[in-house]
Amino acid sequence: MASATSIVGNVGDDVAFNQYMNSLGVPGFQTPSVDYSYEMFAPQGRIGNNLSTAGGENEIGLHVNDAPLNTPPTSSAPLTAAEGSIQLAWGSAGFSNTLFDFELKRVGIRISFRMWTGSTTLYRAEFENANNDDVTLLGLRTRSTASATTSASRVRLTNLSLVTSYGTLSLPESAAYDTSNDGVSPVSNVVVKDILGDFALTGQTSMDWTGSALSRSAMAWQIKGFYGVPEGDVNTPEPSSMMLIGGSLAGILLTLARRRNAL
Repeated sequence: MASATSIVGNVGDDVAFNQYMNSLGVPGFQTPSVDYSYEMFAPQGRIGNNLSTAGGENEIGLHVNDAPLNTPPTSSAPLTAAEGSIQLAWGSAGFSNTLFDFELKRVGIRISFRMWTGSTTLYRAEFENANNDDVTLLGLRTRSTASATTSASRVRLTNLSLVTSYGTLSLPESAAYDTSNDGVSPVSNVVVKDILGDFALTGQTSMDWTGSALSRSAMAWQIKGFYGVPEGDVNTPEPSSMMLIGGSLAGILLTLARRRNAL
């Protein structure tokens, strides 16, 4: 029997994340150089160069793992938008906390990603996973790096809710914050594991800064979907793992009651 979906929490920066994946026994993380073959997809938002009316580069996109599979999905161009555009003027200078909504969903073999604000779709794309591999682990990565002319910057994935067959789970915010005034790590990796079957992850994202505007990938987030992750409990960096039981316990009790009545 598989475990219920569980929050591992923030396992740390990218090195710590790779070490955590190695502790799970995920293929490709047992070597000095990471093999990304088991990272199926990664929706991404990043600070590009579209801060006003100029064209940007891949600022919003659903990236799929293409050959060579040992490179991250974000090394490939994002899927063409079925609606909206892959450019976005984030325009959130001065920590104005402009939040954009998003949804990542799996239904059967179809993976879809959508971002919107109000009634306006910013980006929507989907693909079909022909191998129908289960995405059992999500890694929510945020990266925020201030420049010499930027006194502070922050990237957030917030108000996160994950719906699975077990019920609904509220996830902790994934946020990276960088400033010259403290020692906060500019990279965060929040992990959710033991996801079974269909799911829908909803939330909001923002990129905020003070000082001069950043560019390219100085600020970015990805939601990485992995398959081939062994199930079961391991020693994790976060001791306070929370189990998602939702309606599953009630369902188990109801099934047992029916069986007793049938005897």
